[in-house]
Formats: sequence, structure tokens, C-alpha cells
Amino acid sequence: MPIIDTHVHLGAWPTPVTGLDVAECERLMKQFGIARSCVASTEAAMGDLAAGNQALAEAIEGHPTLLGYCAINPNLLDLSAEELARHLRRPNFVGAKLQAAYGCRPLDSPPARELVKRSLRYDKPILVEPRTREEFDALNRLAADFPTAKFVIAAMAAACWEEAVGLAVARTNVIFQCGGAHAARDAVKYAMDEIGPHRVIWGSDAPLAHPVYALGMVRDAELDAGMKDRLLQANAGRVFGIRL
Repeated sequence: MPIIDTHVHLGAWPTPVTGLDVAECERLMKQFGIARSCVASTEAAMGDLAAGNQALAEAIEGHPTLLGYCAINPNLLDLSAEELARHLRRPNFVGAKLQAAYGCRPLDSPPARELVKRSLRYDKPILVEPRTREEFDALNRLAADFPTAKFVIAAMAAACWEEAVGLAVARTNVIFQCGGAHAARDAVKYAMDEIGPHRVIWGSDAPLAHPVYALGMVRDAELDAGMKDRLLQANAGRVFGIRL
């Protein structure tokens, strides 16, 4: 069964982590049977927003297995709105990545709300990374106020995965992404049982976590083959509009 990885970073990291380029990303995909990877620019997240998004667009052009996230930052409202218009119209860009934490802004700050509002016209999911009670409360308010937006909680919110599951149970426009580096043996089955089989997807968070590690969490979960297929492919295909 081909797999969809909904969370990969391309570029160098300012930490002791070996970054991924297109060639290494595609090598890992081939090794682990990943048919599509949704990739974001580390430069756009932590450096130059416009340059990073543009470099990502150029890097994945001609690589149909790689699909882009447009990074946006509420500290740069006008520029982020321009970036949404520039990149989310591209057929190979499948979502936005809201960098509220890196920008030291609450997820539901007025500029973040404005960016969510402007993203609605593109009908593509927004990847978010809540890690604190305040951020979960802010995401809860956003999801309530923008019921037609789709919010994906990245990397299962690490150690806060139970809170993330609870929010996804409460808000049907919140999707829970399994994966990442946090060790939580029962998180995958717990998420599928509590949220239901349709709003849980998989993302490796590479290179911060190796795909073999993130896949192991799914493959070791006490789920039948059909549920694992949903998690590793079918749900992401529906959420992101990816056709294999």
C-alpha cells in the first residue's frame, strides 16, 4: 500500500539535525513506500518567509511526488497574505503552515485570524503546532469561529497528544496527525478510537524524526489492516485532495 506523508521539512535546521534536500527526501520515500510527501520550507519557517516559500516551489517543481505547504506568519500579515495568493493557487501546493509559535503570536491573535480568513478561499488545510494549554484554547476558538477551515495538529502535539485528541473529538474540523519524535505507544490507537477512523492522518516530521520511527508507531498499534490503511493513505488523500 502506498503511503502519504503529510509532514516533512526541506532545508537546513539551526540545530544539530541533518536537513533534507529533494534527493534525500525522495530516497527515503522510495525506501519506505511513501508515494507522496507534503513538504514545508525550514527557511520560510525560521528565516526569510518569501524566499523560503519560493525556494520550496522551485525545488519541488517537476517532482510530482512532492507537494508543498505555504508557510505564513502572523507577524508578517500583508506578506503572508501575498504568499497565500502566490502559492496556494499552485496545483502542487496542498496547504498552509501557520507559524504562530515561531512568531511569538497566539494562534488566535487578530493577524492569525485574518490569515485563516483569507485562506478559506483556497479550501486547503492549515497545519498548526499547539504545545501549551493556551495554544489549545486558542485553536479551539479558531476552529469554532471558522468551522469551514480544516486545521491539522502537527506531530500529534508531542507530549500534549491527549489534549490534541480531546480537541479533535470536540471540533470536527480539527485533524490529528500521528507521527513525530515523541514516544507514546498507545497514542495511535487511542486517537483512532476516540476521534474515529476518518480524521487521523500520518506525518513523519522528517528529518526531526526518521520515517522508520514514525511508521513503527502505526505498524505496532493494535489496529486492523483497514484502519492502518486509512491512517497511512486514505484519510490524507481526502483531507488534502491527493489522488494516487
